Amino acid sequence: MTLPTNERLIVVGVILGAHGTKGNLRIKSFTESPENIFEYAPFYSESGEKLFDVVSFHIAKNQFIVSPKPIQDREYWEEQKGLKLFVPQTALAQPSEGEFFVEDLVGLSAVSLEGHQIGAVVAVHNFGAGDLLEIETIDNQSVLVPFSEEDVPEMNLEKRCISIARFEDWQAHEPSSE
Repeated sequence: MTLPTNERLIVVGVILGAHGTKGNLRIKSFTESPENIFEYAPFYSESGEKLFDVVSFHIAKNQFIVSPKPIQDREYWEEQKGLKLFVPQTALAQPSEGEFFVEDLVGLSAVSLEGHQIGAVVAVHNFGAGDLLEIETIDNQSVLVPFSEEDVPEMNLEKRCISIARFEDWQAHEPSSE
């Protein structure tokens, strides 16, 4: 089953790999209350293809062990490691005042505190230490900036713009392309 192409998808978790030999998998939830992820199943790929539904789950440290339907073998789930889990936005409650979906950040214009154009947000990453905004600069460089109040002091979703403090400090940390 595939969702209609006009359906907006929201990432709610990621596959961490296989668990055991009976077709179970490990997932990490990105929802505010981690166990709420299961209220939104089934899960879909970024392209809208249905991946699996949840038969049962239990918590194990900072992850969940999931019995999926359909059942796949261990090798399959190991190959899916890192695959993001999406649900249709219509399955989620609308954000409250001052809240937003992480996907709402993609496409925002990035400017300095003085109002100079820096570039645009092209992705939001989380490698375990917090969210990072990937900014593609006006000269086509990719720079990662922590998504914190200190580094992103102003955000206006209506105007589709964020302000980045000390951007030159983050730009200096990027690896050289030489």
